[in-house]
Amino acid sequence: MPKAQILARLYGQNALPGGKKMSFNDLDSILNKEAIIATYPAAHLRSNPEQVEQMYRAHAMTHIPLGDTSRYVDTIFKWVGGQNKGAFIGAVVGDYGHGKTSFQVHVWEESTERKVFAVPPFSWKKVSDMIEGTAAWVEYMLKKNNPDQARSARKIYDDYREKSLRETAEKIAQEKGQDIEDVLKTLEAAIAQGTTIRMETNPERYLDYCEELTVVIKEAGYAGLLMLLDEPEVAAKELGFAAVSQILFEISNGLLQRQGDFGVFVSMPENFLANAQRTFGSLPARLQARNCMARLRDIYGSNFAEQLWSCYVDSFGLGSEGEKVILPITLL
Repeated sequence: MPKAQILARLYGQNALPGGKKMSFNDLDSILNKEAIIATYPAAHLRSNPEQVEQMYRAHAMTHIPLGDTSRYVDTIFKWVGGQNKGAFIGAVVGDYGHGKTSFQVHVWEESTERKVFAVPPFSWKKVSDMIEGTAAWVEYMLKKNNPDQARSARKIYDDYREKSLRETAEKIAQEKGQDIEDVLKTLEAAIAQGTTIRMETNPERYLDYCEELTVVIKEAGYAGLLMLLDEPEVAAKELGFAAVSQILFEISNGLLQRQGDFGVFVSMPENFLANAQRTFGSLPARLQARNCMARLRDIYGSNFAEQLWSCYVDSFGLGSEGEKVILPITLL
């Protein structure tokens, strides 16, 4: 059956799982959507958050969860939503193209219904990027309906940034034998002119920031705060595998020792996890501590195509016409 006929037959009377009403253009976007979703870097969440929101929401609208994904999603929100006591850590693992970022975008979209404030997936190269990306998205979203909390969140960010800047100045002053205040003034002037300064920070400070920020987020009416960190392999190219593994370990271990309705959900490739299991065995153990490590190769098995098409047939009422579009033997 030609695509136009399928769309014409379906238009105006069908919805995706979850009751999302679909227009003609929405259905067309499903048939033409990109297989690989791009991940935005942390800086993009500040420079163009509207684009991030638009692109991720467009992808989320056409995402159909399969397999046992709902169990992992529920686990995430039980922790960051306050049902379970303690901060959350978890991960989604898969090879390139298996849908790690798509899974994170789905979690991000689900957070709206669960009344959890989620920072959409972004890539990072250093710990300070985590604070920058989180702060930018929080400010962007809270300004819409919660200006008082947006100002409070900005104050928290400015305080942490000032601490990091001073520590950076102290390190430079010590290395070059200069006065700390002079170095600090030079750095502040450079930032004012638009120069990017590599800040000194660490995973513990990032978690301190998130814990303090969660209080403001809850004042704005949310149940908790969730950060979605994507593509550690990007950071590994910058810092090295061992350094990134250490960062993720300190974040994971730190979250397991804290109380609060906040957490981090990381994505990583299979080969990254495999290397960690060989050289840094304590990292995978920490990532699995909340029973929330989704392995996409297990969730999306050899019957993936059949399951996906079955969802489309049910969602859009294709009935017997579904076999005319794709024969069962083709799916098999």
